[in-house]
Amino acid sequence: MIGNQLAAGQALTVANDSFNGDGSTTSFTLSQTVGSVHDIEVLVDNVQQSPYDGSYSVSGTTLTFSGTPSTGTNNIYVIYNASKHITTQQVIPDDGSVHSSKIASNAVTQDKLHTNAILPITRDMTNNRVGINEINPAVTLEIGATQQREEIRLTSTGGGAQAVLGTYAGTESYVGSTNNVPLHFRTNGTNKAQIDTSGRFINPNQPAFGVRHSGVSGVDCSSSPYRLFNNQVHTTQVNRGNCFNTSNGRFTAPVSGVYHFGITIRFDGFAGSYAYVTILPSTGVYTARELSIHTGSYITHTVVGICQLSTNDTVEFQIRNSGDSSINIDADTNAYGFLIG
Repeated sequence: MIGNQLAAGQALTVANDSFNGDGSTTSFTLSQTVGSVHDIEVLVDNVQQSPYDGSYSVSGTTLTFSGTPSTGTNNIYVIYNASKHITTQQVIPDDGSVHSSKIASNAVTQDKLHTNAILPITRDMTNNRVGINEINPAVTLEIGATQQREEIRLTSTGGGAQAVLGTYAGTESYVGSTNNVPLHFRTNGTNKAQIDTSGRFINPNQPAFGVRHSGVSGVDCSSSPYRLFNNQVHTTQVNRGNCFNTSNGRFTAPVSGVYHFGITIRFDGFAGSYAYVTILPSTGVYTARELSIHTGSYITHTVVGICQLSTNDTVEFQIRNSGDSSINIDADTNAYGFLIG
């Protein structure tokens, strides 16, 4: 036996018709439609008729003899060759017996895949979207939160730090690491920012600015303060996020926090005069330094201060002179500021 063995109870089924001859009728109606004389076997009085000598013809359900069959009971017998068939039971392969080698390459197409994959993964073929624990994804990839914890975890093969992204209590989201390690932000393979394990931004301190005065002579600041860096900023500077306005010499805090500022000023004037250098936040004067001026020579002083600022608070650097109507400010004067907490 080649192929599947026949199951018990299977049988060969043969369809047939029989007719009574009356000595005059030549046409008989079959129970099945026949397309060719070769689809049936015809016997008259137990003599098989040849399909090749024109002794009978068929058309649909009509069997026509060229001669007149004799009279008899069931003496005309028709067997349908086309209906001879073997009824077999469905063959179910054993579990794990069908391998990929039995499936032709590229045979499984999209038409043979279910439109929506079984949860937790859902495909939205109309909008080219995929959902995980989300039946109707609203974006290209949407992950539905099932618990109040991280929903995406990236694990290194070496068993090191694990980066996670998740939600908590429906009121906040977070990105971080499951290990007690710094969190880095990188572009083009280079660290651009880093948060240490205590939560501080340490690389770099942001936002930050650094400006350099282009130098000016004959400044009269005896009656009113002179705002340093007001339209007098050197072309080389650091100005992250444009937080320092070079047209008015003011820094604007982009976020609330503690800021550290410093200014190093180099200037000269007449003997016996004094200068007051001020770091002036919009909430009030924070740091003022009284400086003495020596005759005909430049002196350099540094003033630093720490200010608690709210978003959009401004800070400017001023100098005021007493005892002299004119001073010279050197190009080596510069100032800086950055967020420290």
